[in-house]
Amino acid sequence: MAINLSKGQKINLSKDSGLTQVRLGLGWDPIKVKGFFGRTKEKAVDLDASVLAYDASGQMVEAVFYGSLRAANGSIIHHGDNLTGAGDGDDEVIDINLPGVDARINTLALVITSYSGDQFSGIENAFVRVENVENRQELARFEMTQKGSHTGLMVASISRDGNDWVFKAVGSPLPGAARTPRDVIDPARAYL
Repeated sequence: MAINLSKGQKINLSKDSGLTQVRLGLGWDPIKVKGFFGRTKEKAVDLDASVLAYDASGQMVEAVFYGSLRAANGSIIHHGDNLTGAGDGDDEVIDINLPGVDARINTLALVITSYSGDQFSGIENAFVRVENVENRQELARFEMTQKGSHTGLMVASISRDGNDWVFKAVGSPLPGAARTPRDVIDPARAYL
């Protein structure tokens, strides 16, 4: 069964699909700029995928990102930092094992930031997607070509509902200069 969600839509991952493994995939291409004599060259762009983990009171418990590649208990794993955007497909990947997430954590915020400070409106072929790891079906996909000067994006939230997890597609720009996960801790909290 394919599940494709639009901004604002929710799905109970456990009840509706039996889903337990979620992957956040981020892809983009370097920016093409004109050099000397009209030649085109590529400018590296450093986007970063992160998962911010909050407790029921909205306090951040931990973050999984380029500087901390694993949750303390190993339930969330970042597969490495891509500094350029070169190559096809997902440039950064984070896997989440929902049954293994620390019991103190109530909500996971899936966010993207631009470490290089490049605005999403100027980045080529930028996308972020969330998929079911077990069957490789996408739950949500956002093309990050929105107009504006934002450098941060709240992709989605995944929240506990008793023993279940509820996924909400957000796809909203985050305000301010979002270069690191630390920069979006408070703005992301508004979507919990």
